[in-house]
Amino acid sequence: MSPIQAITHYAKVKSIEASPIKPSKKLITFDGCPIELDLPIVLGEANANSMRSPRYTTLERLMNPKEISDLL
Repeated sequence: MSPIQAITHYAKVKSIEASPIKPSKKLITFDGCPIELDLPIVLGEANANSMRSPRYTTLERLMNPKEISDLL
């Protein structure tokens, strides 16, 4: 089974810190549990390789896109 190529959940970030295991990586702590989106945000025309690292956006942009490229 292939992984879902969509954003399905979001969460409020409580903190971002350097990883104690590998300082060049980040440890992100959520403020509560992840929340499932009513409708997944599909990959659309975006290249799957463009999403291989973390991406950040605003809650406003996250609530109204048609596809992932609308967030970038």
